[in-house]
Amino acid sequence: MAILGLFEAQVIVNGMPAAEYDDDEEPLSTDPTLMTKYVEAVSGAYFEFNVRIGPAYQFTFEDALSASAYVDSNYEGGKLTKRHHFGHDGARVVLDGHVYIENGKGKQYKLKFADLETRDLDRGDEPSKFKEKYSELGTLRVEIWRVKITGEGTPSRYKGKEIGSVPEKALKGRPLDVVTSHVPVDVPLRNHVATTQMGYKPDATFIFKYRTRRALQSLMIIERSPTPLPLEERPVEELTREEMAELLRRQREQLEIKQEHANLKRERAGTITDPRPLKSSKGENGEVIYHLDSDSEDDAEEKVEPEVEVLDDDEDDGTTDPEIEVVDL
Repeated sequence: MAILGLFEAQVIVNGMPAAEYDDDEEPLSTDPTLMTKYVEAVSGAYFEFNVRIGPAYQFTFEDALSASAYVDSNYEGGKLTKRHHFGHDGARVVLDGHVYIENGKGKQYKLKFADLETRDLDRGDEPSKFKEKYSELGTLRVEIWRVKITGEGTPSRYKGKEIGSVPEKALKGRPLDVVTSHVPVDVPLRNHVATTQMGYKPDATFIFKYRTRRALQSLMIIERSPTPLPLEERPVEELTREEMAELLRRQREQLEIKQEHANLKRERAGTITDPRPLKSSKGENGEVIYHLDSDSEDDAEEKVEPEVEVLDDDEDDGTTDPEIEVVDL
């Protein structure tokens, strides 16, 4: 949980606190009212914000404290905390999406992570405006202000802003593979009040850079998952029963392959016979004439090709295959 004095803020993903990591890329801030964290996002998961104000907070001239959420720079609703909301543990606020009015009925846009869709540049894209439009993509922000209540407010007609596809060049190398989206649900209409902020900046600002686990690993925010050693290289006493069974299966397959290879070599050796020696005689001019063996004296003389020695690559070269240890379950 991010803590700034008496104020705390936390991102909740699918009902559980999101894993938080320090942002080492940002220079150390001397502003005691600002904190930046990385949080792990999960595509398809709903998210919201939990805000807590400590019981030691003292009201002065403000009527209430306002906690507001901004998602990718877009306002996504806020709630007030007044004096009577405090208890022995302080006060808590949940920011779970903007409430607006549609056809006289209450609607709320629940917040959800979704896969980021990237694209090439279109004709309508203006790279000069990429910084303004996409610089806060991948960022959640919670601001806490002291406010004065100035009267009754009117329900908003804001329906949320979808990110849509993003030009690849607009990311500028940021490892983003998720964005935020909205899911409308029916809710009762709430009372709205108009307020005026006190001071020139929030009393507390929490910035959460949301990234998937894979993106956090690419940024070296968290360690990459180590590559597991092959079963054959791991100590036997560390293997589970399932791993032992898999190792035994592999060893048996290797033994079967080795046995088949040995049988094949024996079969090949059995089909090779030494050629019979050729008969020879001297010709009239002293030349050597070779004769093919034949059961008939009248067989025609044939030209004999030179003898070629056939080498079998699979013949035993004197080396032995490595032994394979069979592990019994």
